Amino acid sequence: MPPDPIQQRLERGEARFRMIDKKLDTLIASVEALQKDVAETKEIVEAWSAVKTIGKFVKWAGGILAACVAIGVAVKLGVAAALRSMV
Repeated sequence: MPPDPIQQRLERGEARFRMIDKKLDTLIASVEALQKDVAETKEIVEAWSAVKTIGKFVKWAGGILAACVAIGVAVKLGVAAALRSMV
């Protein structure tokens, strides 16, 4: 008895679907791995952003501190000069 053409076609279709399922599983695994990498990269970027923000704050605070020190030195020198002129 010759093979049934309908059955052969169904078997070919089933084989194609198995191949598609395998490729889809591989693709899903790749996407999941990529999502993990993206999450790790995002954490690194957020940490770097925090470091940059802290650096900007330190620079800003350093400028204010330098101005305060300069004012303090100027006042101290002015007071010292005034005391010397009184003597």
